[in-house]
Amino acid sequence: MEYDPEEIYKIMTLTGNDYAEKKAEADFLSDEKRIVRARCFVQHETKMTATAAHEHAYADPLYKEACIKSAEATGNALKAQALMNATKALSDGRRTQESTQRAAMGRQA
Repeated sequence: MEYDPEEIYKIMTLTGNDYAEKKAEADFLSDEKRIVRARCFVQHETKMTATAAHEHAYADPLYKEACIKSAEATGNALKAQALMNATKALSDGRRTQESTQRAAMGRQA
């Protein structure tokens, strides 16, 4: 495969943007998860002790759903980050390979 800086730039930009979007979604859903837990706590707070309300908030189906969405988004962000890092590593490897080939041609001349 030939070293094409423009193509590598496009791919790195795409993978970087994809990671940024997925990371932002994961961060948002993580914050939303805390908001949902607080809402669930407030719903139960008037009917029972604070400790019991906390336990019920953690057991609430809305909170469980928020946790699942947050975990899925975090997983997607981590996969996107891994792809972005792999793309960068491949780019670095290709650049090194090209440099080595140029150096070898220079020694042959």
